[in-house]
Parts: sequence; C-alpha cells; structure tokens
Amino acid sequence: MENFDELNVRAVPDNPTYQTRPKKSEKPQKTDIIAVCQKVLHASLRDVQYSKDEAPALVKTLTHSILSKVSDKLHYAPTDEEKLHRLASRYRLVVELLLAENRGQGFSLARRSLCDPSTDYSVHCSLETDQLICNVTVHAIYLT
Repeated sequence: MENFDELNVRAVPDNPTYQTRPKKSEKPQKTDIIAVCQKVLHASLRDVQYSKDEAPALVKTLTHSILSKVSDKLHYAPTDEEKLHRLASRYRLVVELLLAENRGQGFSLARRSLCDPSTDYSVHCSLETDQLICNVTVHAIYLT
C-alpha cells in the first residue's frame, strides 16, 4: 500500500469542527479590496464617455471584473511580498455598482446593510470623472 504523502491525500479530522466565526487570519483586509476596486475603475473608466445605451453592458462588465479580481486576490494563498490574508472559503462576495452621468448636478446616496459586524463587512470605493460617477460596494459575507 502506498504512503498517504505520496498520494497527496489530506487526512480528515476525527471530530468535525463547527466554526461559526472566522479566524483572525482568515478575515480579508479592506485595503486589499479597495486597491483592487480602484485599479479596475481607473483602468476601465479613465477615458469613457457616458452613454445611457452602453451603461448596462458597462456595469455588467465592471461588476464581473471587480468580482473576479477581488476573488482571485483574496481566495488564494498569499506570496511573501504581498502579506495578504487568505480569505476563508465560507466568505461570499457581492459587488454592487452604481454608474451615473456627471452633469455637474449633486445627488445623495444612502445605503443600509444589516449584517454581523464581527464577521461581515462592506467596502466602498468611488470614482468621479468629467463624464460619469461610479460608486462600488463590495460585501464580504461570512456563511455560518
């Protein structure tokens, strides 16, 4: 019979664990999520002219791009240089994006989320150009 190390099989613990809170090392860092969001927004919206016909497709593209890049950044083991925390597999990410035309008018935006502040949180990032205003919220929700 072959050795377990050679088969690359992980041993299953004798007693199951019922973890209801993430470990401190598993919680994502807000600064990492903000950096990814800002990078995507600046790269994608730098020279974009607002068009109400193209806005739905742009919102969909940006939302998927932010979700995939944040997920890639946080779900995998960090390198020594980056010192990021690995995201627990029980976290789910939700991305909300608001895109509006900037005509020099003001508007007020209010949000309310009900969550457990010890495990869940949200991060906000925004970008304003001469043509448009973009506001992104990324929610990290811990599933128990």
